[in-house]
Parts: sequence; C-alpha cells; structure tokens
Amino acid sequence: MCRSTDVRAFSAIYGAGTTNYLTSRGLFISHDFQRTKRQTVLASNCKPPRKFPWWPAILALSAAGALHMAENILPGLSDLVEQPAYWTLWIALGLAIVAATENYGFHSSRMAAWGRKLLCQKCGTCFDSEA
Repeated sequence: MCRSTDVRAFSAIYGAGTTNYLTSRGLFISHDFQRTKRQTVLASNCKPPRKFPWWPAILALSAAGALHMAENILPGLSDLVEQPAYWTLWIALGLAIVAATENYGFHSSRMAAWGRKLLCQKCGTCFDSEA
C-alpha cells in the first residue's frame, strides 16, 4: 500500500520473536525439566498454521473400545451398550478421516501460503509475495 521496500517474511518474524528454553534442577543428577516458550506479540500473530489434532479420534476410539469391553464383560448390559459403541466407533472413524484430510491434504498448502506472506514494516500491511 505504501510502496515501501522494508518488508519481512512471516517466517522470519516468527523465528526472530520466538525463544524456547529448557531448564533443569539438580547439581549432579538433572531432574525437574521445564520447557518455557517466550514470544513477542508480533511473532505470536505471525505463527504458522497448526495441524489438526489427532486426540479427538483417539479419545473416541478409546471410548468405543471401553464400551465394547463392557459389553463383553457384562452381557446383561449388551442391549444398552451395543448402539453407543457402534456409533462411537463411527464417530472415531469420521474424526480420523477429518484429521487425516486436514493434515495430509490441506496443511501443506496452508504452510506454503504462510511461507509467501510478508509484512510491511512501515505501514503494517500483510500481503502475499508475487513469486
């Protein structure tokens, strides 16, 4: 917008403004490890796109397995547990398909788009590079 040449890539801003620390206690034997991440406000606004988490699919699959085990352990409850176990398994499959599609299909294109983003240091405008 301002035709300035003072631009920086989002990846450079994120890398320069993010610091990770690993501290530990102990004189002879290290213990109590702690990870600390410090980040500037500008770096947190220029962070890369995150991957879709797998934990909802794993949690739903675990719940379906627990319901199936309860059906085998307590046969008297099989009428009550069979349908929820079935649908929980389908929910787990759906969540896994969504996570796989997002992570393996769309994440690389989102990362490429993030890699092309630039920030003007003069006026603060965000734009994509032409190349």
